[in-house]
Amino acid sequence: MVVGLCYNSTSTTNKQEISLHKKIEEVCGKYGQVVICGDFNHNTIDWELSQAGHEGEAFLKQVMDKFLPQNIKQPTKERNILDLVLSTDPVLVNNRGIGSSGIK
Repeated sequence: MVVGLCYNSTSTTNKQEISLHKKIEEVCGKYGQVVICGDFNHNTIDWELSQAGHEGEAFLKQVMDKFLPQNIKQPTKERNILDLVLSTDPVLVNNRGIGSSGIK
């Protein structure tokens, strides 16, 4: 099992964003069980509707293509879910919520 922690700054360049996407793809292709946590700062993504504005489209597509469920359902900053817990299997994460420790 691999647990990764990411911080995607609001000033991340397109090149850095692409690098992050490649790293996620690499890890998901190499390991069976993956949990990736962090502040991804994609405020245009509506996780409930699986829709994104231009800024978050590529990230949302990658998450969906890699079948990485997004496990946080409550806003983490104002009305947005910026802090994510992605996993290759939702069973790997329990007690989902803000301030919870729930990685098995």
